[in-house]
Amino acid sequence: MTNTSAPTIQPMIRLDAVTKSYPGQTDCAVSELSLDILDGEIVVLVGPSGCGKTTTMRLINRLIEPSAGKIYLGGDDVTTATPTSSGGASGTSSSRSGSFRT
Repeated sequence: MTNTSAPTIQPMIRLDAVTKSYPGQTDCAVSELSLDILDGEIVVLVGPSGCGKTTTMRLINRLIEPSAGKIYLGGDDVTTATPTSSGGASGTSSSRSGSFRT
């Protein structure tokens, strides 16, 4: 009998119900975000100001810690590792639009 099931592909980056809240704020900056990013994928976060795009990138890059949930890089739970031990696992680029008066 031939196995016809596709192999399981493990994401390079996985966010599992990640939440980030700040003291004194009633709303979460990021609330229970789950996301899988495969190796080689290009991902763009798009949305209005204040929707959590920058916070999400800062969480992935370990510049800030999640209030809840797990972040996996290459299958490893990096929420239990020191930020320096996971350094260099991802790269980001930010592009800000500007208004020009003519």
